[in-house]
Amino acid sequence: MDNIERKKLTVTPEDTGALLAKQSEDDDTFSLDSNSSETYSVDSNFNDDIKQNDKEDNKNVTRTEESPTPEPEKNINPFLSSLSSKQAGHDREDKVVTALKGSRFRHPKVDSILKLRLVQQRPFKTTSKPLFELAERSEEYKTMEKRMLQVYKMLPAKHVLQCSQIFKGKYAVLMDVGGSAVYRIRFLSVPLGGVVSVEMIDYYVKREVDTRCMFYHLLESFAELPPRVTAIEMDGMSHYLNHKLFTQFVSHTSEQFLFDGDLTAVVQSNGKVVVYSDLIRIVYVHGINGYITNKFIKTLKEPKLPPLFNPKDDVYVVNAENNGVISLQMKSISGQHFQEIFDSCSGDRIQKLKGKVKLPETNLGKNEEKYFAPSKADAKDYRATILCRIDNENVRVHFIDYGDEAIVKIEDLVRCHDVHLLLALFPPQCIKVHLKNIQTLNADDYFKKYHSYDEPYTVQVVENVTDSLAEVVLWSRDSEKSLNQKIIEDTLGNPSNPSYKPESMIGYSDNWFGKFNLYVVLSGARRLSSGMELVVNVSHHASMSKMFFITPAEHDQRLREFETEIDTEYNLPWNSVSYLGSWVKGKAMLCYSIELRKVARALLVEEKVVNLPLGLDDGENETAKHCMRLWEVYLIDYGIREIISTPNFRMIMPHQIKTPAFGIRATCKTLDIQRKLQEWTSNYRTVQKTVVIQLIRKDRFGEIAQIVFK
Repeated sequence: MDNIERKKLTVTPEDTGALLAKQSEDDDTFSLDSNSSETYSVDSNFNDDIKQNDKEDNKNVTRTEESPTPEPEKNINPFLSSLSSKQAGHDREDKVVTALKGSRFRHPKVDSILKLRLVQQRPFKTTSKPLFELAERSEEYKTMEKRMLQVYKMLPAKHVLQCSQIFKGKYAVLMDVGGSAVYRIRFLSVPLGGVVSVEMIDYYVKREVDTRCMFYHLLESFAELPPRVTAIEMDGMSHYLNHKLFTQFVSHTSEQFLFDGDLTAVVQSNGKVVVYSDLIRIVYVHGINGYITNKFIKTLKEPKLPPLFNPKDDVYVVNAENNGVISLQMKSISGQHFQEIFDSCSGDRIQKLKGKVKLPETNLGKNEEKYFAPSKADAKDYRATILCRIDNENVRVHFIDYGDEAIVKIEDLVRCHDVHLLLALFPPQCIKVHLKNIQTLNADDYFKKYHSYDEPYTVQVVENVTDSLAEVVLWSRDSEKSLNQKIIEDTLGNPSNPSYKPESMIGYSDNWFGKFNLYVVLSGARRLSSGMELVVNVSHHASMSKMFFITPAEHDQRLREFETEIDTEYNLPWNSVSYLGSWVKGKAMLCYSIELRKVARALLVEEKVVNLPLGLDDGENETAKHCMRLWEVYLIDYGIREIISTPNFRMIMPHQIKTPAFGIRATCKTLDIQRKLQEWTSNYRTVQKTVVIQLIRKDRFGEIAQIVFK
């Protein structure tokens, strides 16, 4: 079919056939010969179906010569008024097309200015990707949709497509459930298993549709306009599309909606656009793209090192110094965004802008403005900041994304803002750290033997001192020895401490019964021992049976601070249930406690079986399994056992596991526990008492203290 020539034909009962238009592999619509006057082609399969349907209609309908011809209907819809009464009744002679007149708008020129509007997506939305239409044609499409609904509501059932009339590439009209809306579509497959894949051509959306839905032939009257949504994309936004913060900016119902009214778009060198509106132009000079980018940079705070002892993969060494300091780049959402924009900047454009930077002749110190400057390593231009002026012609710069320095000519500098509006917004893409136990490093020999921009490492932070470089250990994928250890063994560097024991590749486990055996112990100055007398907060919960839960009063403030810390970690944009991995008894997690109405550290105790409701399809069943999966947990800082559903769990950071529990369970043999529980405590309430520790024992949830109240 792909090699058959297209012809323009009119569909009538006497037609013998027509040919399907060839679908372009690179376009969303059928390709049309630019030198031909043909603007659409007719579906020959539909022509054959019409003939067959005519024969069946003639068998089932009895006609007589005396049968009067029905009068044309009064006040008929404008789109049917031009048809004869026979056409209005059967619509056999209206042209049915398989290609639209025109293709999706997609090829604007660089630096051209467009007027756009954001298209409000329908309930079948599958992505938060903003969809734009040309502002000058917006009203045409709205009018067409209204008229389409009027026309297709009037068509009789015989105009509904049958499964045998559906094939890949065919254009049609889909009526929404309830007949509230109609959409132009293109079939992307043949019916299979009761569903068919379609593209909603005016909304740039693909979806699976039940074949029991109402499909109609697309009439020529509604093939005049090309697809409504353009192929224009916002520059640099692809990495944020499915982030919940981004959806707030593009949702018409959100208070943070940014795309109201007419928009002005400036086409960049990569064919994508930077979008402006009157509102955002006042707030942010870099357009809506810059406003969103800046929001994400502040929210994600990338690049950043992992927490202590928590290994992070896919880290690259981009520079090394003789004092053991190295520069690391790591994969991140904003880092990928930066790289996409950086790669779109052509070298030719940078070269044309050179020689335009003018710097003051005096008092030129370090400044934070970002420039492009040539690197001697490969003669390419990279982002840099000026450290100082050397003379009237040269300055020393720091390449902020790689960590090295160089002397360059002032005439070779180009402001990042002049190359791309968004480039100057991004913070440095490398982090300087110090290799643990490396006092000196032969950087040249290291680069010759070990360095490769293509070799990823795993980084483990083992010491992070405030106002100092973090001490790290690096591991390659195929070696059991750390890079730190290899450097010393190969005499490429000198150790700070010759007796230093190399770090283990494995950080401490997040399993409570793992390597560190983190029972609930108040360590150091907070350790409880026999004979100790202290003031404690006493609380009780029904799940504790005949035990109290005591927390040293002196640690109240630290507990409040820790609660704020884990609440922040729980709500980080990237922290979700999908990061939790395996679900095993004893594993430590963060969860939101309904009992406490706050985020708490939890131990998985036992999974609870939940019977799912009947009548769910496969998709609903999987969702229900996830949402209704329950675990009994032990909240280690409160002594409570509670049942939590899986959507309320988040990953816990290793340094939060290492923090000792803030309280301990307690019993008292010399006390009428039942009476005192009623007198002193109730759920969500604590009392402060002085106690003496008599004995401490352990079970699988940690320590239990036997106490005496004073």
